[in-house]
Amino acid sequence: MSLHHNHVGLSVSDLDKQRMFYADALDLTEVEEEFAMPEAGVRSTILASPSGLRLELVERAGSTPQRFSDPFDGAGTQGYFTGR
Repeated sequence: MSLHHNHVGLSVSDLDKQRMFYADALDLTEVEEEFAMPEAGVRSTILASPSGLRLELVERAGSTPQRFSDPFDGAGTQGYFTGR
């Protein structure tokens, strides 16, 4: 069995700033898709690298970051989390 994925998505607070960061850090040079739904406060973009890595960044107005006192608390939450 082989596993293939289309892309990975991240929720971000500042789409423009994160787009520049990931473009530089991961060599994501191509913008494959951009989407905006102003009435819902949502913008997104899918970036790609020459090697095929694809990353979707989604910005939603009013979203709040998850904060955990330590990584073990974060590991007790299903889904994506960040440690401090």
